Parts: sequence; C-alpha cells; structure tokens
Amino acid sequence: MSTQREQLDLFVAITGDIPLRDDREMMSAPMVSLAKRSPMRLEWEGPSGQRVTITASEQTGGIATIYDFDILLWAISQINAGVERGQKPGATITFRPYDLLKALGRATGGKNYHQFKAAIARLQGTRIETTIRRRDKDRMEVFNLLADYTLDEDEQGRPIGAQMTLPRWIHRAVVESREVLAISPLYFDLTSGLD
Repeated sequence: MSTQREQLDLFVAITGDIPLRDDREMMSAPMVSLAKRSPMRLEWEGPSGQRVTITASEQTGGIATIYDFDILLWAISQINAGVERGQKPGATITFRPYDLLKALGRATGGKNYHQFKAAIARLQGTRIETTIRRRDKDRMEVFNLLADYTLDEDEQGRPIGAQMTLPRWIHRAVVESREVLAISPLYFDLTSGLD
C-alpha cells in the first residue's frame, strides 16, 4: 500500500514553457550566496529582528549559490504550473536533467551535468536556521533548501532521470498558501549574482 501512495505523490515535471515563479518568503531574505564561490556560513539580520543563519555540509564545499537557486525556481514553477492546471502535486518532482538545463538556458553537455550534480548537492546540503517565518518571537525554523534528491545514470555516467523533493515549507507556500510571485524569463540572462 505504501508503494502505491508514494507513486501517487510523485509529480512529473511538465516540459515546455512554464511561467517562472518564486516563493515570497525566499525573496525577502538571503537564503543563498551571491558569489560563485560560496562560503561555509552566512548570517543576516533583518530590520525587524529576523535572523537567518546559513551553513553548509562539509561535503558540498560551500552553501548553495544564486546560480544553484535557479534549480529551486524551476521546481517551484513546475509545482505552481501543476496547481494552476487543477492538480495537487506532491513535493517530489520527477524530471530529466536535460529538460531542466534547457529550461534554465544552460548547455546540456557532460560538464554541465556535473555542474548540475554539484548544484543539487549544495542545495540539499545547505541548512538554514531562521526566524523569518515566525508566528511569535520564540519560533525558530530549521530546514535544508532541498529535502532530498535521486539521480539515475547509465553505465557511462550519463543522466537518465532524476527526482527531487522540495522542503515542506516551500511546498506548502506554493500549493496551499499560494505565496508565489512571477519572475521575468530575463532573470536567467543575468550573469552576475548582484544583478
């Protein structure tokens, strides 16, 4: 029975032009590094006392970058497109890395796939402690930018397919609270993190 339930919770990514979306909460505070080479730790305090501490696991070599974050924007957009079509997609998305890279305007060669693998690992290894979503002063939330992921490769290490699971709070924001904002497709043409 649990196998059948897990299968029903999968959401297969939609190919084609999907309007880009981002989570409103993630736009209000830094959750990733703006640099191409990221540090192991970042701290931020907002004007109303919100705090964000971002740390990375040793294996990833640093916290997720703004370029890695594009993968989450794509995932949020996919889930949002499903909701707009009347579906109630689960937090797990099944996709082909090729489709994701094409949607982000990136090349699809072997080097680009290795960069994708490193990016998805950084997203999963980036841990955030924050009071940004608090309902009262004492509420602290801790989460990773990506709950988990699976990459399927052939014998030569070429990508066949993938799955990633968004954290519960992002999934809730998109599916239940509808806290998503539109992003211009020109966003992916920016070449600087500060831009």
